[in-house]
Amino acid sequence: MIRLARISVCIVAMTIQPASAQRLPWFGVDPLVADALGALRETDHWIATAIKPFHPPTVIEGRDDGAAIPSFDPTQHLRYRLVDMRPGTPRAVFLLLAWHSISGNGPSPGVIMQQVVTAAGRRWHIACEFRDYGLSLTLLDRRSHGWRHFRVASGEYGWRPATFTPDAPLPGGAPEGAMECVPLVLTEFPP
Repeated sequence: MIRLARISVCIVAMTIQPASAQRLPWFGVDPLVADALGALRETDHWIATAIKPFHPPTVIEGRDDGAAIPSFDPTQHLRYRLVDMRPGTPRAVFLLLAWHSISGNGPSPGVIMQQVVTAAGRRWHIACEFRDYGLSLTLLDRRSHGWRHFRVASGEYGWRPATFTPDAPLPGGAPEGAMECVPLVLTEFPP
């Protein structure tokens, strides 16, 4: 009887997924992150185009076998961090798309979404694009324009007042208070 109980426990333990492999419910994500991801999807940035809800069958890396590219699922493919980069400003949202369909075997692409507060209201701004393995963000003590420098796998970054959104120039320039990060020391990735 005891032997049967041990075998039953072992079988049940092997069939249940470990907690780390289970999907996180989207409703458990911070609303600021969900809002930032929604704003990113509304841009014409190349990452936004890649994470559109559905990808029909297409040619994948020279193959035309009709296979569909798996769709982006934020519960599986999104890594994020909310960071206070400067006192008195809304937290910056670091979004990393750990999705093999756009990163391959290299570092995953990511963006920093900044919420700019003006008299007309709040709007999201893509502060910069970066690449990283799993969002290994390190905040540094150095500052530019009051904003903390940071380091990820693709290098060390500082800040300057924004004049444009990467890959999507804004008519009339960026809103006042918008910042963009600039690479200070870049990391070379192997080809």
